[in-house]
Amino acid sequence: MATDGRTKRSQSICAPASASMEALAGVGGEGTPAPRRRPAARSQSARLTGGRAGRQRRQQQAAALERESRARYSSEPRLADSDTPPPLRRQGSARRRPPAAAAAAPRRSAAFLDVPPDDDSYRLRTFNTTHKGGIVNRGDSFRRRRSRSGSLVGTGAGTPPPATTAPAACHRVAMVGAPGVGKTALISQFQTSECINAYDRKDSDTTEEKVSILLNGEESELYFVNCTSTKEEIERFEPPDAFVVIYSVVDKASFQKAEQELARLLDSDMLRSRPALLVANKIDLARSRAVSTQDGKCLACTYKAKFIEVSVGINHNVDELLVGILNQIRLKKQQYSMEGGRETSPAHWYRSRGVVRASMKARQMLTWIFGKEDSKFKNCENLNVL
Repeated sequence: MATDGRTKRSQSICAPASASMEALAGVGGEGTPAPRRRPAARSQSARLTGGRAGRQRRQQQAAALERESRARYSSEPRLADSDTPPPLRRQGSARRRPPAAAAAAPRRSAAFLDVPPDDDSYRLRTFNTTHKGGIVNRGDSFRRRRSRSGSLVGTGAGTPPPATTAPAACHRVAMVGAPGVGKTALISQFQTSECINAYDRKDSDTTEEKVSILLNGEESELYFVNCTSTKEEIERFEPPDAFVVIYSVVDKASFQKAEQELARLLDSDMLRSRPALLVANKIDLARSRAVSTQDGKCLACTYKAKFIEVSVGINHNVDELLVGILNQIRLKKQQYSMEGGRETSPAHWYRSRGVVRASMKARQMLTWIFGKEDSKFKNCENLNVL
């Protein structure tokens, strides 16, 4: 019996797998289902080929999805249409494209006043003065030139100024100063109320630039002439109605040039019936300043001229200077006509120009010591009085 048991055990151990599976199935009974057969394994080349192609396909799909989402939802500017695919569009929600003419037209800013297409219109700058001596800029408008009936028609943005039949008074202003002090840029800024980069504009070929101004309801035309020296303007048959002497606060030599021009005007007796304004430009360059404000006031008071500091680069005090030039011309002409062509103001007690300069220096020193500005220095900055 022991021998039969060992024989059966060895036979079961050495039996093939199929026989053992049948024996197990027989143990479960007739109602027990047979186990599923495992599918045949693919060859190694098929597994490698199918797996690599699937991974590449999935990587391509993920990259395409990422590009589409980046093109649709990214806020970065697109450098070229060929770099990124066009975004997905839904049916019925596509926006209409603007016409080719509208797309090619340049974008205009509402802050600037567009120039009329015809040459029959001109820009008119409108200002009003307050009872405290300040000015109010009423903006720029366009008006048509005088027709045969003498009427004026307002155009442009804003409320046009009231029409008038009175002829506009014409005045000629000489802009004098050393090269590089900003004479051309200042004239360019005079022509508009907008702050423009006047230093980047090209020099005009015309010798005179006209600026039309409506000040307190009275229209005038100022013709600005850019010149380096006052000698040619003095020798003209009809000298200009006003002289604007400009220097740069960062250039000491330009300040000395301005003093020479004022001395020439005084020696030629041009300041008796014509106003002179000393203008200090480029005050925005405070760190490079070489001429102080008190030095400019002292020079202006020495030659009985008006003084103002401006900055063309940031459009500081440019409108005040423009209105001040016109105010000085009107006041000087009114005084000269009332006095019968001669100056009746009290004569100075001094005759030497050195004495005058010494007196102004003494006033300047007292201002520094006591901290209270002299009345003469205050008066030279008021462009609404003589």
